Amino acid sequence: MGLKPIKVIIGIDAKGACIDPNNPLMLDSVLAWCLAPFHTNGIPPDRDQPPDEIPLPLGRWECTDPQCWGWCASALLPDGDTIESVYMRRRKMQMSRLEMTNGTVNTSIGTMKEWNVPVPITLCHSLTGYALGDRKRVDQVLRKNLKYVGRERQTGYGRVTTISVEWCDEDLSLVQEGRAARFLPCPDGSRLVRPRAPYWNIVGRVPHCEVGDLAPGWLPSCKPPQREIL
Repeated sequence: MGLKPIKVIIGIDAKGACIDPNNPLMLDSVLAWCLAPFHTNGIPPDRDQPPDEIPLPLGRWECTDPQCWGWCASALLPDGDTIESVYMRRRKMQMSRLEMTNGTVNTSIGTMKEWNVPVPITLCHSLTGYALGDRKRVDQVLRKNLKYVGRERQTGYGRVTTISVEWCDEDLSLVQEGRAARFLPCPDGSRLVRPRAPYWNIVGRVPHCEVGDLAPGWLPSCKPPQREIL
């Protein structure tokens, strides 16, 4: 498998995507989500249970302080001018169920609870990420499996319109212009997170710097995947 620098561009439709700017999507997490059905039993682990390792068509970096490793893939960031908006997800009391209740209806708890949750919306044309990997395989995995990105997919946000995987002149998967292109291990980092997907899992968390921080001083050694993806 030939590993070379690549650039991934994911087009988003006009409705926008539900992406938290403080928790950007990672390209390796998107690939891991696409391949999870082929390498797991389909049941996600609990947050404190060790997750299955999903092999990806990407190079790997290794760090000695702290001791950990991850995939050579950057964050997926919006391109060009963006508009940040808020979508309010609401739930009103179910009037059709009133006849099934006895006594006073409580709209603060239970099945009659009402809520109004703000959801951040990013209006952008596309998301771009960088990786060191197998261009043909990455393109194949994304085109076959990726239909939506971000949250609120059930309401139509984050619909993918186009996918482009191109060669890139330099490896921008970890560092871009001296700044971190993804979460990178850093002993005094402000973010405690796993070095690879799934990032919501707490097993193996170590301190990381934020995307856009000055890159840590260690130089990663990038290695090829251990085995071919089926």
